[in-house]
Amino acid sequence: MDIMALETLKNYALTREQERLWVEIVRFLRAMYQPQELLIKEEGPWRVQIDFYDHETKLGSLGMTDQKWGMRFPWNKENRNQEIMDRFKKQTTEKNGLVWQCNPSIEEWYEVRAHLLASFPPATAGLTLKKVSWKHRKKEFEYLRMLPDDETGFMNAYPRAAKERQDEVIRTLLDYSKGENLPLGYVAETTFFLWLNTQIIGVFRVRHSLNEALRNGAGHIGYGIALAFRGMGYGTQGLALTIQEARKIVSDPELYLSVHKDNPDSLKVQQKNGALIDHEDEKEYYTRIAI
Repeated sequence: MDIMALETLKNYALTREQERLWVEIVRFLRAMYQPQELLIKEEGPWRVQIDFYDHETKLGSLGMTDQKWGMRFPWNKENRNQEIMDRFKKQTTEKNGLVWQCNPSIEEWYEVRAHLLASFPPATAGLTLKKVSWKHRKKEFEYLRMLPDDETGFMNAYPRAAKERQDEVIRTLLDYSKGENLPLGYVAETTFFLWLNTQIIGVFRVRHSLNEALRNGAGHIGYGIALAFRGMGYGTQGLALTIQEARKIVSDPELYLSVHKDNPDSLKVQQKNGALIDHEDEKEYYTRIAI
């Protein structure tokens, strides 16, 4: 169950940001450690606990009570998780692992993620870009409904959409890719999802052409990488794959993109793919990539 949290977490007093981080950490563990098993149970010290494995080796667990949730890593002399313990020792009461006694921030997750990858290097990751499809509609819809309406500039029309809308949403995206049933002022656009093994970790949108508003604004390509996977180079790789697809779709000699000025990491992603800043205003950089 990829989005176990959405139904289970409704019983807990979490903010949307906390809920989202929980779900994305689960997605990260699923994507990086294949094959693996996630066991969902309501027993022991946690009301809900998820144990995650690499083959038969238990790597750790996620747990939740009514008032807190945390992550625990087993550790021993053969791995380097003592570093994690030292970092968070003031927040743990466990003798054989790490437990956050409060809701962690995304910055804390990135630090723990680095140690986890160092201690338990995952198998070679398979990164692929796939066009929206009816076959994968469940995971595609689950990914979109977990995104906010504005994800650092990537506009999402389906935040927390009702489950009953799954087929409608995916059918709409498929129609848009064919230029059918477009709302007034829209142009044809194709949605692509970035997959890491069996998990979606990003979304990319390619507009086939530009109207005046897009030419002076968002441009041809919009994109976003899942929170738990940022800072690992997936945005750069995903955009490179998207540019390859855009060459088949877009007839213009160059791709137009934009990026918020308060999002320098995204600007670097574009520049690593050959983007040059064409102009700027108070809030945005507007870049171009020759194709």
